[in-house]
Amino acid sequence: MSESNETKPNQIENLSAEQIIAINIVKKEKATFNETVTRNMSIVDEIRNRIDRLKQNENEEKETYKAERRARQIADAERVLRIREGIIEFTRPPFEKDVEYRLKVIKSFPKKVKETVPDTLPLVFHGTRNIGDVRQIIKTNGLLTPEERGESIISFASQIDVGAKTNIRTPCEFAEPNYYWIPYGAIFSFLPKPEEVEKVNRTADGTEVFGGVNGVNFKQEPERLFGIITSPENIEQVQKWCIEYGLDSSKVMTHDGFLESITNTQTNLSAGP
Repeated sequence: MSESNETKPNQIENLSAEQIIAINIVKKEKATFNETVTRNMSIVDEIRNRIDRLKQNENEEKETYKAERRARQIADAERVLRIREGIIEFTRPPFEKDVEYRLKVIKSFPKKVKETVPDTLPLVFHGTRNIGDVRQIIKTNGLLTPEERGESIISFASQIDVGAKTNIRTPCEFAEPNYYWIPYGAIFSFLPKPEEVEKVNRTADGTEVFGGVNGVNFKQEPERLFGIITSPENIEQVQKWCIEYGLDSSKVMTHDGFLESITNTQTNLSAGP
């Protein structure tokens, strides 16, 4: 956003609380933006150097368990490198309209989801805060378990971390990078397998669905993907990725668009055939 579109000092008195907070956040992050870019590039260089060192020593490992450990270390370092490179790729100066939007999402979206999504629609939600990872999920056609991704690091959920509508705040928090020099991530909303619905409902009072759910391929099971929820800034780019990798681009929507889709779904079901 150009400077001419930023809020002028004499407009402050007419602004909402979110708008005032957004102005202060943008001012603070813009002041350290160049330093942030330099720091992130330095981190990437360190990770690349670590991978080079690991690979140089890889052939020296004679014992099987040491060689396997070294291979896991390389795979994990390459995973972190991909994440960090994605951060650098999408870094841009923060702007007020985006910050304000994201503050409103955290404040009001969880409550609206609880009020709007009917109990008869057992959707689950997975938040991803790195927009580069959003691209990777779309590229691989869905959400893969740590084992399917070949990772040695296992999270709280040994499968796919998800929340239900009653604990939607957790996926919302995981979709927010908490830095505004990088775009918002996304929330993937989808239907669990029929045999997983009871577990989803049973763990509704927790912060997440205990143990997670099985991996899902949205290209093979397109009917299970309800929506890829993201910020207005990202809509066009995420739609392009969906088209490129064979997912339904009409499933990409803003948070308000998601709520509207829920309402339309209920209306269509009520109308019948």
